[in-house]
Formats: sequence, structure tokens, C-alpha cells
Amino acid sequence: MTPVLYSIPSPHGAPVGHTVNLTFQTIFTIIHFSVAGMVTFLAARRPIQMRDWFELRFRLLILVGGGLGAVFFEPAGDRMGQVWYYTEGGQWPLHQLYGITPPIWALPVYVTFAGGGTLWIVDQVRKGARAADLFRVFAGITVLDL
Repeated sequence: MTPVLYSIPSPHGAPVGHTVNLTFQTIFTIIHFSVAGMVTFLAARRPIQMRDWFELRFRLLILVGGGLGAVFFEPAGDRMGQVWYYTEGGQWPLHQLYGITPPIWALPVYVTFAGGGTLWIVDQVRKGARAADLFRVFAGITVLDL
């Protein structure tokens, strides 16, 4: 059963009743959780080696904050953009909010992209990145988003 934080029904005609390919969903989910695990490992490795617990907490909070984007931002953005996920055909749901039921693999995607991307930018700024370097990063993110 899908946990419901706040439910708004899907509009009539939204394509939510199709069957999900279980093999593809399993592979996709395993890949994304593996990548998020690797990002978390890489983010935590140096602070653990240096016993810098403040930095470790900072990095883990950034990753958790990125994951929270899947919980709150993804349903809101999908509702505004009229993006719908299959909900009745075997999809593994994360939760339901605003009538949107994002799949479970959205969580590691946000941890990797929003959390890991933020940490990468923080590291670049700490290394003395120039404004032009950061503009290239944001241009790349824009292209990836499209």
C-alpha cells in the first residue's frame, strides 16, 4: 500500500494504470541505489579518514537533503509539469503527494544528482573555482536537465 502524505486524485485520463516492466524496474533501481551508495561512500571517505566528524555530518546532511527533494520537490514539480507515473501496474512507489506517486528509484537519483552535485560544487568552491568554472558547471547541469 502506498503511504499517502496528502492526496489529490490524478486528473481523469492520466496514464497511471499501465503495467511496469518488472525486469527493467529492478535493474534501474539496483543501478541507481548502487550509484547513490558509491556517491555516499566517496563523500564520507575523506572525513572518516581524517576523523573530521563535523565535515562528515555536513556531507551526510547535504546528501539527505538531496534525497528529500525526491519526497517533496519531485511530486510538486511533476504535478505542475503534468508528469504521471504508472501506479497500478507493479511500480514500486516511494510515496504519494499531490496525487503523484514517484517511483522508489527517484530517491537515489536525487541523492546522487542534488546531494552529490551540491557536494561537488562545494568542493570546487573550496578549491578556489572561479565564477567562469561554476557557470560551466551550471550550464552542464542545464543541458543534463533538458
